[in-house]
Amino acid sequence: MDLTLILGQLGRLVIGLLIAIVFVIGSALVLSWGDRKMLAYTQDRFGPLHSGPRWLQGLPFAIADTLKLLLKEDVVPGEADKILHLLAPVMFVMPMLGAYVALPLANQFPVAADLNVGLIFVVAVSSLSTLGVLTAGWSSNNKYSTLGGLRAVAQNISYEVPLVLSLVPAAMMAGTLSLSGIVSAQVSTVWFGLLLPLAALIFFICGLAETNRNPFDLPEAENELVAGYLTEFSGIRWAMFFMAEYGNMVVICWMAATLFLGGWHGPFGEGFGWLWTMAKLYAVMFVFLWVRATLPRLRIDQLMGFAWKVLIPLALVNIGLVGTLAVLVPGTIPVALPLGITVWQFTLPVYALPLAAVNWAMLAIFVWKLPSLVLLRPATKPESARAVKQTVVVGNPLADAAGR
Repeated sequence: MDLTLILGQLGRLVIGLLIAIVFVIGSALVLSWGDRKMLAYTQDRFGPLHSGPRWLQGLPFAIADTLKLLLKEDVVPGEADKILHLLAPVMFVMPMLGAYVALPLANQFPVAADLNVGLIFVVAVSSLSTLGVLTAGWSSNNKYSTLGGLRAVAQNISYEVPLVLSLVPAAMMAGTLSLSGIVSAQVSTVWFGLLLPLAALIFFICGLAETNRNPFDLPEAENELVAGYLTEFSGIRWAMFFMAEYGNMVVICWMAATLFLGGWHGPFGEGFGWLWTMAKLYAVMFVFLWVRATLPRLRIDQLMGFAWKVLIPLALVNIGLVGTLAVLVPGTIPVALPLGITVWQFTLPVYALPLAAVNWAMLAIFVWKLPSLVLLRPATKPESARAVKQTVVVGNPLADAAGR
């Protein structure tokens, strides 16, 4: 291969990674402010609602947090594995940055490279950040950190399965694993989120779990594990975890906008493609912030059971549905919809209409039954409070000694 071509590709990759770093740092600052504003409006917190200049109330908190983390002392526990403790933030941040390489910003304009297996690349690289979380928990030599790391690994592996399965129907309908190709397929038809709403919702729920957002933030449950795998981290290395979590949120929302909301596709031509991508990305991000301020944390058994007993079977049924209809009802039909002074013309697979009808029906049933599906009952019926109290009293040697 020509050396000039190799250097050109390498330079483009470096520029793409620099863009990703700047974008992630800026997004972390903006989203931390957005998190506070959403929580302030929901819980009536005084500071983020009123401190600072008009329309930017709460922004001084985000700036002060940034300065504090940059200036704060970096403490390493005396009994920790110092090498792994130093490497853990890097192991968590690098896969997140690598995932940005194949994300499409506009037509024929990816962040760094338009890969023909971009969907597999993003999913595979993003999953490597679990190693950083496990390393952080294990290297701290702290029981709370270790439990938090193990919880994170169990949660991420469990929800990685339905997340990947939810992406398969979109790839099947597009006939490609290229992220740009999937967007192009939606340009010529309709957004896959309208045809596959159940897959889009499963992907969104799994994205919440993969990024440890409410109601799936058990790895950092402060009332149980202090701060989970982050307990023994401070200063700039804690900030790296913080930044990478928001970076992973952006990756999930970018993937949702690309796979289900048409990516760069929108009115006013392809010159505004990057603007539509960002608008859809942050629209999904708004729902992420909204969910955190709304839903309480689940129990660990509810979290794991919901993934294995509910989301994975639903995702598999959806894949079978798409494959069956694509084989039984082949062909395409032209569609023309009048929109004001223009006419929106596109082609639609014949099986798309029955697929959308069944998907929306399954989505309605899923949302209706969601509380009972999440709040799974324990396998055994717990004893009554009276029986438990009697057992404790009878089995207490101090009480027996006092009685004698």
